[in-house]
Amino acid sequence: MSKLLYGPGAIDSIMGGVVKYRLFLLLVLLSSGCNDTGDSNEAPMTATDSGRSVIQDATLVDDEPTSDSSIDSTEMNDAASDDDEDVETIPDAAVMEDMSVALPEVDCDYTFEWVSPAVSSFGLVGEELVIEALVRNADETPAEGLTISIRDQYGRPIAEATTDGNGIFRVNSDSFFTERGEIQLLAQVQTDEGICRGAAERTIYQCSQKVDEGFTMLPMDWNLVRDATWDSGGWLEMTGNETNRSGVVYNNLQVISGGFASIQFSIATGGGSGDVNDGSGADGFAFTIVELGTTERLLEYINAANAGGGLGYAVSGGHQDADYTFEQSAVTVEIDTFYNPPENVRHQDPTEDNHIAITLNGDPGNHLVWHAVPDIEDLEWHTIRVDLLSGYMRVWFDGEPVIQQEVNLNFKGGYMFFSGATGAATNFHRFDNLSVFHDCR
Repeated sequence: MSKLLYGPGAIDSIMGGVVKYRLFLLLVLLSSGCNDTGDSNEAPMTATDSGRSVIQDATLVDDEPTSDSSIDSTEMNDAASDDDEDVETIPDAAVMEDMSVALPEVDCDYTFEWVSPAVSSFGLVGEELVIEALVRNADETPAEGLTISIRDQYGRPIAEATTDGNGIFRVNSDSFFTERGEIQLLAQVQTDEGICRGAAERTIYQCSQKVDEGFTMLPMDWNLVRDATWDSGGWLEMTGNETNRSGVVYNNLQVISGGFASIQFSIATGGGSGDVNDGSGADGFAFTIVELGTTERLLEYINAANAGGGLGYAVSGGHQDADYTFEQSAVTVEIDTFYNPPENVRHQDPTEDNHIAITLNGDPGNHLVWHAVPDIEDLEWHTIRVDLLSGYMRVWFDGEPVIQQEVNLNFKGGYMFFSGATGAATNFHRFDNLSVFHDCR
């Protein structure tokens, strides 16, 4: 008896007949191991509104099977023997509804504007994510009734919805992603004619852990060292407006994971005075994540760190002392308000302006990246955010990216602490609203 092989675009008969049968058959995926050896007559395919394809007409042809078909042979009538060339006809088959094929790509003239998530967004796995965009026609009017499909960089579908009368596409869910990592969202517009060429892209990061602290009261796992205080206004103060002060606040329980991370906090500095640095205050303050195995070793580091230009975190480079050697890794976000010139014996700053900088391994002279902020000493609250990515760093100041740069950084995580210092000149040095996304890959 003969069997049917299901191939792409045609269904071929096997052995025993030379008569061609005309019928409407199911289009089925190519079974593993099937190998067409005869002539193939592929039927024309049409795409329906649902994105599915159907075969309009297919013809059976002679073929030699090389493996078993996925269809049980009992579904067919026995073929004629060698002595009997009579054959039996096969009833017409219904069109399958689940035979999908990609719609054709077409040229389109729409404007796709991401609303949410924001650029380089970090979020928690299992937390609600809103995906929203505005789609406009070529004449800038809202594009209504367009289907927008969202996939990831691997082609896996994430969401699909239709634009409303205002051209808004919006979906939200807490189950879009179940794994941490870097995710590239690819949005495509679908029209009646097909899928628009190209895709609007947005990269986000999903993490499994987050530190979120507003300091409305001093939490039990944050510890004050030397001149640091908690203010009843709901923030941390490192020095007060006094000369020759140094303060540290460290967390003895939470450890930040290595890999991708996003660090954000609010700072306020100013209100001080001095007879140096053109009358502005000093010296500055910092947030550090240091790779150390125990809180005992963390305290050793903090106690060895230099104040003044060392901002309460400096332990290496020109600030290394004979009785303490730091051989691990550390990443610091510093806000430096006093210029250390080339003749400074400990370290040199990259600019005479106040600046935000990322320094490495406890060395204030080891500036990975920096950005000048001359007017930061206004005692107003400002937001600093640092994204540590794969070979790349982005720094934000008051919601605007000010540094976007490739860097050679292997962030290993560790314990975190705030620090600050004054010398002959003074300033308040305040921290608030800490947020750290980590364990992101």
